[in-house]
Amino acid sequence: MFILSPQWFKQDGVGNGGFGANFSPLQAYYFALQTEKPTPEIKYAAKRLLEFQVVKDDVILSHLLKNKLLPPNKKPANAKFFRKLGELKYKLLMRKDELTAKHIRKSKQEQIDKGIAKLPETLDFKTLDKLALQTAEKQTADVPFHIKRKVYRSKLKPNMKKLVKQAQKLRYDRSPEYVDLQLLLDTFKKQGADVLVINQPLNGEWIDYSGMDKPMIESYYRNSERIVKENGFRYLSLQSKQDKPYYMEDTSHVNWRSWVIVDKRLQAFLAAPKPNHYPKGLSISEVQKEYGNHNLPHIIEGKTK
Repeated sequence: MFILSPQWFKQDGVGNGGFGANFSPLQAYYFALQTEKPTPEIKYAAKRLLEFQVVKDDVILSHLLKNKLLPPNKKPANAKFFRKLGELKYKLLMRKDELTAKHIRKSKQEQIDKGIAKLPETLDFKTLDKLALQTAEKQTADVPFHIKRKVYRSKLKPNMKKLVKQAQKLRYDRSPEYVDLQLLLDTFKKQGADVLVINQPLNGEWIDYSGMDKPMIESYYRNSERIVKENGFRYLSLQSKQDKPYYMEDTSHVNWRSWVIVDKRLQAFLAAPKPNHYPKGLSISEVQKEYGNHNLPHIIEGKTK
């Protein structure tokens, strides 16, 4: 299951802060050290990584990625030296990952058990939806937008004017993230991954209050749905719940009744046979042309345009 969120698809794409917070040096080094012949997708991914500060600041990784873009006869004299350094760094990161995993002590089991105790003894989605509705009503009482009380009081209310101004400037209809989505789906297909892609809604009451551009939001759902379906992946959109209460815990994150819908669809997804073929889908150049931000210097078919 892979969940899409409109808030990722901003005009300039994910920023350095957001990328850095989720960046895995271990995975980046694994990618940079692969020796397969560079395809347009591999070249795009390498150049895309090089746009972010956390990658630029890593001298070894940035050299590996730059060398990945060059034909064998054009690689610099120090290419082998940096590869050896990269292999050593990768081993160190692997060891660090192993040690970190051993020292993760905080378990969520108690919290999980507490939640399970509230569930009905037999699986019934109508009962689950009723329970989700009751829980949501308690947690959202006396605050606007039908969102979590603590979220409204700690995040929304103190920053209301600022957030409204930001919301009015948001654009999700063109973004480099659409190309990244296509690259991700290409990777899923290459690995033979059977994935259910879920598109979450936004909070309709917040959209109305803040004055967000509704046609722009509609464009996001059309764009992302087309990319997913052209690649042959099963797809669930929760956009129809945008204007209904108790599906969003804040302005952009699902909760309560949304999870009941997701659970029901996931049950059907797991019971269905895995597809034995995926269509080719769109190329990264097609996605960039139709949905990318043309004001950004993005990389298509291995070249910067």
